[in-house]
Amino acid sequence: MKVKILVIASASLCTACAILPEQVEVNYAPGPSMARIRVVGASDVRLQVADARRAESPSWIADKKNSYGMRLASIAAQRPVADLVKDAVTQELAARGVRVGDSPTTVVVDVTRL
Repeated sequence: MKVKILVIASASLCTACAILPEQVEVNYAPGPSMARIRVVGASDVRLQVADARRAESPSWIADKKNSYGMRLASIAAQRPVADLVKDAVTQELAARGVRVGDSPTTVVVDVTRL
């Protein structure tokens, strides 16, 4: 009887982390070599980012799955994905000499898949 309880307890301890939702921190680092962009009238742009995914949450990134492909739990970012993408694009544009702010020139980014 003690062996059965020990086996069941061991099995449940091994699977516990797989069924718990998880949050991760997503950090972006621009690439090492950035070429300046020279487009007439595009030294300043307005950035618009939309999350077009059909996700259960704006922060959803992925799912944990078992060996049969069944969903066990979700993996989410600490911040909404649209905010993460907007920060990353802003960093890339700034590294190339383009300022993000109020401008008649708009850069539109739709997140459709992550």
